[in-house]
Amino acid sequence: MALTDMDTPVVYNAGRNVTSLSGEAGAAGTGFLQAVSNAESTVVHQTVAGALGKYYETWSQPANRMKVDVESLGGRTSGSASTIGAGDADGGTVTSVPAVDSQDMAARIGASPIEAV
Repeated sequence: MALTDMDTPVVYNAGRNVTSLSGEAGAAGTGFLQAVSNAESTVVHQTVAGALGKYYETWSQPANRMKVDVESLGGRTSGSASTIGAGDADGGTVTSVPAVDSQDMAARIGASPIEAV
């Protein structure tokens, strides 16, 4: 019995699809930095070249992390779907306990230790 409205297999597969894009994301980050570096070395004007150098410094770490960040996003999405799916299954099991058993358990919890034996 599903307790959530999430289609966990769809979310899991979406996460796997995002993970599969990590190589392309890494290549995009590398290509971006290469383009900025090429522009910096091509420009003759010192001020513009300096600005491009600072731009490269500012964005080099995020661009170099794109592969890892996209991979992490996909993995966390898939992992969350698995966790939610497992929790949903466990919740369905707990909620399917017959009412008689639940009432019996409630009576035992409220009973003194001598009565419960």
